[in-house]
Amino acid sequence: MSQVLINGSQIDVGMSDRIMFMGWDYSGTTGAWSTISGATYAYRLMTYNTTNANNDQVDFLASFSNGTYMLRIIFTAEPSSALVKLFVDDIDTGKTINLYAAGENLYAILDLTGIVLTAGHHKISLRAGIGAGGGYYIAFYSFTMWRTA
Repeated sequence: MSQVLINGSQIDVGMSDRIMFMGWDYSGTTGAWSTISGATYAYRLMTYNTTNANNDQVDFLASFSNGTYMLRIIFTAEPSSALVKLFVDDIDTGKTINLYAAGENLYAILDLTGIVLTAGHHKISLRAGIGAGGGYYIAFYSFTMWRTA
């Protein structure tokens, strides 16, 4: 049985090798984070780090089956965005997500492949690591992980 942690409660999500994480369902943070709820439609439900600082981090907890996973993130790319590092259980995977763009790009999609996980409960973290355009901004809507092998 797979579980996710939503607002401090373990929720069974069934026997699935695909888990979707919405930005506001984080289990922990470093830095200050907020979710936009009443703004312009294009930004609604976007989660972002208001501190815009190096090492700002957002964490998600879930149970996974043994295997290799792919991560797909839906985010806003812009000039003040960061290169984001992916951590699993506080260990740097060596994989980065480039959220930088010369102009604003709402609903950009990026895939990371080859994320190997053992069976069990894991913390998946997105951490602002390298300021790309002079900032450490992380703005995303959701990300999904699913088993590919």
